[in-house]
Amino acid sequence: MNARLALIDLMKRALAGNRITNMELSTVAPDPIALDQIEKLAWQRLSQWVDDDDIRAKDQAYADMQRRHVVEALADLEALEAGYDPSKIALGDHQAAHIPLLGCFAVVVVLAVLLYAMFAHGFFMHGD
Repeated sequence: MNARLALIDLMKRALAGNRITNMELSTVAPDPIALDQIEKLAWQRLSQWVDDDDIRAKDQAYADMQRRHVVEALADLEALEAGYDPSKIALGDHQAAHIPLLGCFAVVVVLAVLLYAMFAHGFFMHGD
């Protein structure tokens, strides 16, 4: 059994509102110490989720925090499964929107031309 895929499935089920048990979690990863770092953190987040049903029911702020933790761990696992480099995942690079350098250069050129045209046609001139 692929522990990573099983953890992804359990996390999606938990976030969908299904109850996850410690038995299911231990079946997925009988020895969580053997998991890689990202998988281990995801297992820990899910373990906390399983153990804290009662607290989440009473404390909405705690429930929101735990949900964020599980969502972030799920995103990291899915990135790992998609082939992202674990060091990039640790930095959060898999969640960033990258803009190509050429696109940035084109925007700067367009802005420079626009500003030049505005100055050349007296847009900023004060009338006397």
